[in-house]
Amino acid sequence: MNNHTVQAKGYDICVCSNSAPGPRPESYREDVETTAKFSTEEEREEHYNELKAAAESGMDFSSRWFVNDTGGNEGNLTHLRTRSIVPVELNAILHWNAKIIAKYHKLAGNKEKSMEYEKKAAYILEAIDAVHWNKDAGVWLDYDLINDKPRNYFSPTNLAPLWTKAYKSCASREISASILKYLEKLELDKLPGGVPNSLYRSGEQWDYPNVWPPMQYIIVEGLDNLGTKDAKYLSKRWGHRWVKSNFKAYSDTRAMFEKYDAETFGGGGSGGEYDVQKGFGWTNGVIIEFLNKYGRDISISDIENGG
Repeated sequence: MNNHTVQAKGYDICVCSNSAPGPRPESYREDVETTAKFSTEEEREEHYNELKAAAESGMDFSSRWFVNDTGGNEGNLTHLRTRSIVPVELNAILHWNAKIIAKYHKLAGNKEKSMEYEKKAAYILEAIDAVHWNKDAGVWLDYDLINDKPRNYFSPTNLAPLWTKAYKSCASREISASILKYLEKLELDKLPGGVPNSLYRSGEQWDYPNVWPPMQYIIVEGLDNLGTKDAKYLSKRWGHRWVKSNFKAYSDTRAMFEKYDAETFGGGGSGGEYDVQKGFGWTNGVIIEFLNKYGRDISISDIENGG
């Protein structure tokens, strides 16, 4: 974690980072072409690191990592500033990891180590609340270290603390009301193909209108974890819709895709460095999980109109 830790609002908190020289081996040509726009070798090396940090994040690529001259998210790959953006889900997962490690140390009888990781978890939770929770937006937001401000742009990862339970349980009802108001304002429920990874159409694969199965899982499970009636209703509704949309796509193409189209019920995704892939591990995993959870309640009789 030492190479990924930065200071934000007085807290040690983590970012995605990379300092290895040169392009990504798996995308060597593409990275060389992208960095050709920079005039010095130092600028090119810096940009290689931004590209690799974005790949490390799992979202390669997205306007989520763009910071243009005005601090906005409009732009292209030359605007990548991944290492200067504190991601909500990274720190939520680290909090969860610390809780899990503390639990297993306790089970093994390592009391001191268990307490050490409980303290780490408590610190990360405090940092998440201070750096990421935005009362005005009513949700957790990524933080821009360059401009020292929150990035008020939608991503499913804004809800990652619901999935990892990186919030105080006593605040569940208050958080539930705030999150549901946030989601309603964005009108995400009107999109027939699922919740997109952003609301900005940049042409990158982790942007609108692409819908990614792991992100659907994070949102559906996170809302369910809140436990309030309204949150559980929306969780179930979106879980059912996702299964039906995937079934429609499979019925039409006999394939499961790595990503889908938010605007089209049962439509495959597009954009990015390669054509939409068929298979697909995480798609199948999420469907199996949702079928296990909701399978007895789901009807496919209205599959043609999106249910």
